[in-house]
Amino acid sequence: YVYQIEHFEFVPGIFDLCQHAQNLGYKIIIITNQSGIDLGYYTVQDFETVSNYMLTEFEKRQVHIDELYWCQFMQSIDHKPYPGLFIKAKYKYDLDMKSSFSIGDKGLLRDFEAYSTKSSITFFLDGEANTLFSFSKSISNCL
Repeated sequence: YVYQIEHFEFVPGIFDLCQHAQNLGYKIIIITNQSGIDLGYYTVQDFETVSNYMLTEFEKRQVHIDELYWCQFMQSIDHKPYPGLFIKAKYKYDLDMKSSFSIGDKGLLRDFEAYSTKSSITFFLDGEANTLFSFSKSISNCL
């Protein structure tokens, strides 16, 4: 559970990937479970501090995050693997989920289930820059 800035790490290449997707007209929406709050490991304020840091780092690199959705409650329909937050994003932004991409950094089964429920194309990244570059190219090829 990462809830302190000094422990937060960006996946190498994520800024370039998001810039590329943004330049192609994609919305950049982050959907994250924060069950550590529900478990009492950290507070909403801790999460907000790390989130503000993350969003600031994206903005410094001219990447606009359209929305940050999060769920702290483990028994909620918004908590992955349930697709609640994906559905909210779909309707708020009028997203075509079949033309959307979902990116996960750990390949967790619950993330795959949430992504695939909404028929989006799912990629799991291993944190290597060449994987991110290949993914960027695949976005271009799908348009």
